[in-house]
Amino acid sequence: MHHVMNPRSLVIFMTLLFWSASALLLARINWLDPIYADGWYQSLVGKKSLLNFYIRNYLTVNPRIGEVLANVSYNGRWHDILISTASVLLLQWLLLVIILRRPPRLHAIRDLALTILLFAICWMTLPSIGSLYFYNSITTNYVTAFSILLIFTLPYIQPLPEREPFFTRPPTRVLLLFFGIVAGMTNEHTVPAVLFGLTLLLIRKRIRGTLRAWHVHGVSGLFIGYLLLFFAPGQGKRYDGKGANIFEGLLDKFSNIPELWIRFWESTGWLVPMLLALLVITIIHWRRSSAGAPDQRQPLRQALAAALAAIGLAHLMVMLLVVSPIQADKLLFAPACLMIIATVTLLRYWLDRSPSLSPVWLIMPPALLVNLYYGVTLLDQYRFFRQEFNARSASIIEQRDRGIRHVQITPYQTKRSRLIWGDDTLRIQDGMRGMEIYFDVDSISYRETSTR
Repeated sequence: MHHVMNPRSLVIFMTLLFWSASALLLARINWLDPIYADGWYQSLVGKKSLLNFYIRNYLTVNPRIGEVLANVSYNGRWHDILISTASVLLLQWLLLVIILRRPPRLHAIRDLALTILLFAICWMTLPSIGSLYFYNSITTNYVTAFSILLIFTLPYIQPLPEREPFFTRPPTRVLLLFFGIVAGMTNEHTVPAVLFGLTLLLIRKRIRGTLRAWHVHGVSGLFIGYLLLFFAPGQGKRYDGKGANIFEGLLDKFSNIPELWIRFWESTGWLVPMLLALLVITIIHWRRSSAGAPDQRQPLRQALAAALAAIGLAHLMVMLLVVSPIQADKLLFAPACLMIIATVTLLRYWLDRSPSLSPVWLIMPPALLVNLYYGVTLLDQYRFFRQEFNARSASIIEQRDRGIRHVQITPYQTKRSRLIWGDDTLRIQDGMRGMEIYFDVDSISYRETSTR
């Protein structure tokens, strides 16, 4: 007699299989991903005191909390794999929690479909996803940091009827204040927009009479943490001192906001047109259903409000980049995540409207194919990238062992793209010098016959 798996168990198996496969893929790419850019610098200081490292960074280099995690990740390959892989998986889970307004359920086929779809949309639309997911120094400062910020916001934006007493306890309020400080020190480009959104939320709660002390404690901690980050001595010394003059020509900088928004829309590919189409359809449906019962319109109202809030905060984050010394694509990561939240939130509303599971089964196969395509593509590219790295490292060691102190290397064939960092040695000054110290040579340069 054969045992037949029931539908609930089958969905649980499929959900666990997808998360496990995603974790293995991310771990494998992180294993293949070579050391590059300022990873060499992190490798050199990784064995030193973490506290001293952070104090030095806070005063002279990079005061963000994520820089500490970057340093830890270069202490060993397993640190690297665990931190980077866990960061990406945690981010995906948090995005799902925000979209669903609850943790995803292992046995729910709709949750599984949204999970697969969310991964696929991230692969297709997040700018510079290769460096964000696999380059530790960027992963910790952007993916991990944004995940910390999202965790902090969850008690504010999720329903907490049963957990409310926990947050009212004095020890919890103190912890929330401390965690707010940590979250405030994650990234100077994302925290102000979240602070603005939470402040509006607290004003609304005050008007409704639902404001609690823990609400204020947490947001106060976030504000303090941001002040500690923004006014850190290291901020003014970053990017060759450009951070010290961020308010010069402020009016001219704000005139560049439309250009920044256009660049943001272009960087996310087809995500913006899809979101706009969903938004128009949903708003039309909202207007046509105005005569419906209030309880029937509540899911629609919640979906629209959540989507519009995410869109607004995303564009506020992009707008605030005008005062940044640089506007690299990695800075568009957090606002792109918010746009993805808006998109999948609206998709979820339309999926939930259907009494049948037909739309769910229609979505999963193409979403799975997208995930499979990116998995195969990444494995192929990063295998070759690793081979080039190994060959370069062997060449440096071979020249050094022959007594050559001014080593020459060949440029990688792997070029920088959305999925991969590519050759890096001339981009990051600390990276080149770090490589020289790491291999104990006087200098490293490209061969004169090489063209880049």
